[in-house]
Amino acid sequence: GDVMVGSGAATNGAAGDISIMTGTTTLASTTGGMLTLQGGNSAGATSVGGPVSITAGDGTNEGGLVTLQSGTSSGQSTGTILIATGEGDVSSGDLTIRTANAATTGRTGSLTLSSGTTLIGDSGSLNIGSGLATQGTGGSISITVGDGNSGAGGSITMTAGKTRGTGLAGGSVTIAGGQGLQTGGAVTIASGAGTTTSSGALSITTADSGKGITGAMIFSSGIASSGSSGDVMVGSGAATNGAAGDISIMTGTTTLASTTGGMLTLQGGNSA
Repeated sequence: GDVMVGSGAATNGAAGDISIMTGTTTLASTTGGMLTLQGGNSAGATSVGGPVSITAGDGTNEGGLVTLQSGTSSGQSTGTILIATGEGDVSSGDLTIRTANAATTGRTGSLTLSSGTTLIGDSGSLNIGSGLATQGTGGSISITVGDGNSGAGGSITMTAGKTRGTGLAGGSVTIAGGQGLQTGGAVTIASGAGTTTSSGALSITTADSGKGITGAMIFSSGIASSGSSGDVMVGSGAATNGAAGDISIMTGTTTLASTTGGMLTLQGGNSA
């Protein structure tokens, strides 16, 4: 039979709380009591194990809060939180973390994945990755903004961390294709297509500098130790019913007295 544990309803007051907790201990090198919530097993053919559901209460203004938090520590690190699907003889289960759908006139809730802040020390890393496949294909990772019917499309921003330390550089951003036994993976950076007018612009630039030299920009194929190096091609697209785009290569100007403008050098490769 079912087992139900609940506090009574309240008409003109606050409903009673329910607390389930294990005992504490003061013995050295001993952990506190464990609290286990587990659904029932099912051994029948094509059967499904019992689910575990934790749901906050409904509210007319705002729904109840669900908090999943590890224990604090007065000496070292706090406890770890592990959310994982169970192992299966064939496949493991899926894991979905999402906010609920919104009503017709509202917006869906935000989803934040972040490590905590720290005053003295390093903040924690954030790792997003698919698992290793020994005899299969590694899982893909997709970051996609949802479609919208009004306003501009949502943006994706990737920004490395800044530092206030003297003489230290800001964080780097690295985008690299995967290594292959024959050919490495390709990297494609493309602007969005326009269904009725123009496609989006693509800008690759280093940041402005107030009291120093702006960052260098290098377009180069890799070095080949026992083969041919790759070509570098710069071109505008073909135009069927319009003018083809121009290509401009120019050096920067300067307003500093007794200083020459930037040099433009075009040189073919040497052959030894």
